[in-house]
Parts: sequence; C-alpha cells; structure tokens
Amino acid sequence: MTAQVIQRSSLAEVERFLLALGGGNHSDNMSVLWRFRCFYLLRLSREDFFDLVFLQSKAVGEIAPQSEDRRLKAVADRALTLGDKIVGPNWDLSAIRGKFRALTMATSNYGLPALVLRDAQDAERAHGGSWYIQDGNHRALAYAMAILDGTIQYSPQLAYLATQNLHGEPAPDVIHR
Repeated sequence: MTAQVIQRSSLAEVERFLLALGGGNHSDNMSVLWRFRCFYLLRLSREDFFDLVFLQSKAVGEIAPQSEDRRLKAVADRALTLGDKIVGPNWDLSAIRGKFRALTMATSNYGLPALVLRDAQDAERAHGGSWYIQDGNHRALAYAMAILDGTIQYSPQLAYLATQNLHGEPAPDVIHR
C-alpha cells in the first residue's frame, strides 16, 4: 500500500488545521501528537483509507468491538448492518450519515476535511492497519459507509500523518508501508 506525500508538514500546521476545524477534543489530540517527530500531508488511496484504524471505546463497542478488526472498512460494514442506531453517546449512526449526506449533495467528488492520523500502536495494529485515526472518526465513518452502500464513489482523501518514521530527505512522492 502506498500513500502519496503532498508535502512535509509540522505540528504547528496540524494544530492550526485542528483549531480552524473546531471540535471539542483539541487538547486531547495535541497531548498525543506532540510526541511524534515527523508530519506529512498525504493523499490516501482507497485501500489506505479503508485500512485506517478506528477508535475503540465503550461508546463504539458495537461497531468496533475489542479484539475484532478495527480497520475502517470492517467498522463501516458493522455500522451498515446496524442501520440507523444510536450506538453510544455522540454516535447516532443516522445523524452521522444525515449530516454527511447534507454536505455531499452539492458535489459528486466530495473531499472530507483532512483526517489526522498517527502511527498505530500495540493492539491498534492487530489487524494490519498502520495508521490510527486520531481526529476524524465520525467523518471517516460516514464517508466509508456512503462508499460501501454505493451512495458515492471513493475519491482520494487528504490526511495529516504524525509519525516517528522519517520517510526520506526530502519527502518522497510516496510512503510505502
């Protein structure tokens, strides 16, 4: 699998992006991201996108159960099977899909706001995913569900990657995982 590197980035750039995006978990994200030494802006292939590792918490236990595949495709498949269900606080599958549909009605080649990824660690790597979704689980899930149910076709998505791995000097065109 490969992801195209658009440019090198920095923690400051990722923080500016997250602040502009809004959301209530900025301090949580920054407390994790500062530990990484390399940052890139990537263009994700469909395969890269579906292999991203999804959040695992009690709130999303029905769609991302412990000890089961947490890659985005598996999580989205489970969510589609559940239908319009509330799986936990802030995880109303119907509302997540509805908000996404409203955003994508105007364009067939919709681009998500960039996801923020980091190297997957320990149990996050159990099913092969290399990158964990640090920020953007809701929008990634909605987009994945829309692709899998045939509502839209995948178009390459942007993501910031925080990693310990320096991928060459200068940044290569492609990161091989």
